[in-house]
Amino acid sequence: MAGQRNHTNESLASGHDLGWTTWKSLNRLRVEQERCKALMKVWNYTTEDTCSCGSVQTMSHLLECADAPRCSPEDLAEPTPSAVACARYWQNDI
Repeated sequence: MAGQRNHTNESLASGHDLGWTTWKSLNRLRVEQERCKALMKVWNYTTEDTCSCGSVQTMSHLLECADAPRCSPEDLAEPTPSAVACARYWQNDI
C-alpha cells in the first residue's frame, strides 16, 4: 500500500544503559567474540597469550579468571550484577 510504512519493533540488547564501554564488553562476552589474548596471538597482534593470573586467556577463561569477577553465560543474558562486574573488569582489555 502506497504511503504506509512498515515499522519494526527494534530494541537494544539489555545493558545498553550501562555506558558504552561496559555494554560493548558485555556484548563481546555474550557472543564469545572478545579480543582475548589467545585470539590476539593467533591473529599476530601479540606474542603473549597469558592472562595476569598466569593461565592462557581464552574466551571462556574471561568468565572464570581468578583475578576477575566470575559470571556465567546465563548471568550475561540478564545481565546480573556479577555479569556487569565481569564486563567492567574486562572492558579496557577486550
